[in-house]
Amino acid sequence: MADAHSHSNLTLWEPTRKTLPEVWERCIQDLVQQSQGMLRSPLAYVLNVRYNSQAVGDLLHSWGLPWHVVVAGYLREYDKD
Repeated sequence: MADAHSHSNLTLWEPTRKTLPEVWERCIQDLVQQSQGMLRSPLAYVLNVRYNSQAVGDLLHSWGLPWHVVVAGYLREYDKD
């Protein structure tokens, strides 16, 4: 049987936001501004649910994930066109 106090020194993980490179911040903002009012790509749906790249990117950012993962979350909605 495991000792209940054997892991008493564990601390909760607290996410910290990482700073995104400025060039990627600008790229994301430019894409958001350019795409306002435009029809969304069919890629904007995941499992038939509308993909909200802003919300996904913000959530990944709040979890303190590496910047390239956060940027991928923001950019998932946009295709090459």
